[in-house]
Amino acid sequence: MGDQTGAIREYREGLALNPDSATAHFHLGLIHAAEGDIGNAEKHFRQAIHLAPNYFEAHLKLGQILFRRGETAHAAPHLRKAAESPGATLRNAANALLMSR
Repeated sequence: MGDQTGAIREYREGLALNPDSATAHFHLGLIHAAEGDIGNAEKHFRQAIHLAPNYFEAHLKLGQILFRRGETAHAAPHLRKAAESPGATLRNAANALLMSR
């Protein structure tokens, strides 16, 4: 994924200028998840959703984290929201997890 430390620094600098950037929070979540830092990934996905309630990708990623942790009841609302996405790939990924519960 390239220079993750540099990417984290750049997104944090961006958030210092615009703390309400759901996109920056989402991308920080992706980077932290890729590094295995699930706690920080979850925090940033939740913040992205707080700032942009229809951020379908953030709902999917948060739902996946919760699902993998065995918190299916908490994952379900996020996966259902992701399943509302107009994008077929996102919809299919969310529906696959919902059906496997």
